[in-house]
Amino acid sequence: MIVRLETRWHVDPDVWANAAGMDPDRCFPEFPWYLSDAISYIPMLDVTDARLRRFAIDYLPDQLDGIARFTMGLSIHVDADTWIRARAEGSGLRPYAEDCGYTAPVPAPHGRAHDDCARHIAEELFNTPMAIESRAAVAVVRPFQHVYTPDQRSAHCEA
Repeated sequence: MIVRLETRWHVDPDVWANAAGMDPDRCFPEFPWYLSDAISYIPMLDVTDARLRRFAIDYLPDQLDGIARFTMGLSIHVDADTWIRARAEGSGLRPYAEDCGYTAPVPAPHGRAHDDCARHIAEELFNTPMAIESRAAVAVVRPFQHVYTPDQRSAHCEA
């Protein structure tokens, strides 16, 4: 299956700069580059031999409110049966991230593997250390719609 994930990210460059130890003007492109690299460290993608097929970022127009906005789109190729089996077995879990995503086996019945994969990737990226420290928010626009805000992270993720 090919999972296409389209997101819109919002981050305050000053908060990001403080977390990253860089100049706020470097927020774009540095933060999107960080996220693109983080994709290769998502355990489930490694366990299932998933392959990144497309990655694109676009800066969104400045709305004069001090927030950096960009879109990030990616396409990942992964075998649906392999994904379902790995999720059911609990492969690729992050045992140290108790409240920060998937830490227990999750059944992904046939027909749902696609959405489960997209949601898993979105939540993994939302819970990367730099996204947490910079208090980034992300809106998923495809294949489902959901907004992840910093207030939704547990205290464990913020620690």
